[in-house]
Amino acid sequence: MSAHINEVDRQKVIELLRNKSFVQAVKAYRETSGASLRDAKEAVEQISAEIGLPREKVTPFSDNDLPGPLILIGVAVLVILLVSLFTR
Repeated sequence: MSAHINEVDRQKVIELLRNKSFVQAVKAYRETSGASLRDAKEAVEQISAEIGLPREKVTPFSDNDLPGPLILIGVAVLVILLVSLFTR
């Protein structure tokens, strides 16, 4: 891994990890370092290990990572299911 970030950006990555936003942490690392996706993911995993954050507590997605359209599709599917149950 050749890309590195400064301490301020590292603290931002750590804050994102503590908020269980792994994807956003990788994105922030990539934006500040110019690292590839693979290198950024490995670097964020290393930072997570260094701060003692157990792997199971680092989730790939947080609520902020879920795109709005995906939520709308989920709601639409739920409405369709409910309507089909009550119109039988």
